[in-house]
Amino acid sequence: MMILLSIIISCSVLPFSSAANSSNYSEWLLDESASVLSLTPEKTLLVDKINKQIQVLDLAQEKVVWSKKFPIIYDSQVLLNPAKIVVITAENNKLKKVTLSTDGRVISEQVFSNIQLAGDAKVSWSPKAGQNKEAIAVALDGKLNIYQYPWKKPDVM
Repeated sequence: MMILLSIIISCSVLPFSSAANSSNYSEWLLDESASVLSLTPEKTLLVDKINKQIQVLDLAQEKVVWSKKFPIIYDSQVLLNPAKIVVITAENNKLKKVTLSTDGRVISEQVFSNIQLAGDAKVSWSPKAGQNKEAIAVALDGKLNIYQYPWKKPDVM
């Protein structure tokens, strides 16, 4: 379902771009390092891991509403009720979670000082849902570590 939604949104995003922008977007939208997430009925979030930025596009007005750059983007998600954007990035080789409003304002930032990163780490974040706690999975050097609050040590190795 998410893949189908991404394809539909991608198709609706590309036609309004200028010829130069269209070819720029079309190259990275097909790559695994990019994702398209529905933000509101009118707005779409583009996550570009290669250029380390997120952009919010207004589909009705056919323009970029705002964009933000990060040192690296490991993961990102759109949460609802209230709508917000969560970006997992890094600061000084430590994992960092940045929560943004839909208008790009920083709501909160959290640095996970006990989660060390190196080289080509793969990171995935999942929000709290029902009985499941918020979690961060870090894959590095053939090991998968899953962290949960209080974030001091991995729960699973």
